[in-house]
Amino acid sequence: MNRGFQRRSPRNTGLLFFMTVAVVALFGAVHLAWGEAGDAVSGPMAYRDRLYDVAYADANVAVAIGYPGKIFRSEDGGTTWSEVAVDTAEPLFSIDFVDGNTGWIVGRSGLIFRTDDGGKTWTKQISNTDGHLFAVDFLNKEKGIAVGNFGLILRTADGGVTWTESSLEPMISASMYDVQIIDENIVYLAGEYPTWEAQLEEDVEASTLSSIFKSPDGGETWERVKIPSENHMFALSFSDEMTGYIAGTKGVLMETKDGGETWTSIDTEIPYHINDIFRSDDGSLMMAGNAGVLARLFDEKVTRIPNDAFYWLTAVAMNNAGRGVAVGNHGLIMITQDGGKTWR
Repeated sequence: MNRGFQRRSPRNTGLLFFMTVAVVALFGAVHLAWGEAGDAVSGPMAYRDRLYDVAYADANVAVAIGYPGKIFRSEDGGTTWSEVAVDTAEPLFSIDFVDGNTGWIVGRSGLIFRTDDGGKTWTKQISNTDGHLFAVDFLNKEKGIAVGNFGLILRTADGGVTWTESSLEPMISASMYDVQIIDENIVYLAGEYPTWEAQLEEDVEASTLSSIFKSPDGGETWERVKIPSENHMFALSFSDEMTGYIAGTKGVLMETKDGGETWTSIDTEIPYHINDIFRSDDGSLMMAGNAGVLARLFDEKVTRIPNDAFYWLTAVAMNNAGRGVAVGNHGLIMITQDGGKTWR
């Protein structure tokens, strides 16, 4: 998470990596962005290429990541992009910056990369796991948490030099899609447990399962957060321990103001999965989802934003200047310059 701006939430990368999408005919390759006349747009990307996450390092520098081993960097807020070399062809699922220089990427088969120059170069870190990592969040340059498949949780207190592995009980068959460190103690995460599998396991009680969990001790132990919904939650965004949003399947969006004790459903009128949410400094919440969904929550009203995107969008990020980027399937990049009111 980029502390300088938002709370962006890692996307539903686990589900999206395995989901099947409809094939639409394209001619040749697709470019990274549809710029205005004169905009230099880097690319092209192959039709199979996918972007899973995007984050701002500062007001101007944005970095988008995806498959196969793709990293793209923009120095003008997202209008133009150039590819950054990295030693992998594996999917990269989540990215987080703590300042203009320092950031991390996690991906398939335990991949972790760190940058100390704003995303210009990336150095591989040793995770000591081959589990897929779907989300990462750092509180500062030292303390971070990565989560992934089969309840996998990695924690570091030295900037990623060493990582400690644990599993979220009883969610050992779950995919953990999002994580947010609030402070030295409070951490939230969102996941998806296959309920049909729980019914087959005699040692798993349905009452212990949830899509949202909370840690009171920096990720060492976890408590189930009860939510009044059976939907899987793919994204979360908290401004502090008490106040936050969660989103997921079938357009579900919920808000808590008491640390997850109670939740209020917000009618989005969106029938598709919401894969990512991002809270801007003005209090608005941007949403990105399947079927090109872009929507904005402001003053308790959700507005669906018309756009020309046909594919699913996996992630969205905004900077303090009202510029933003949303990324998705087939190298799709959408940009906004008015706080998310319009996109191209």
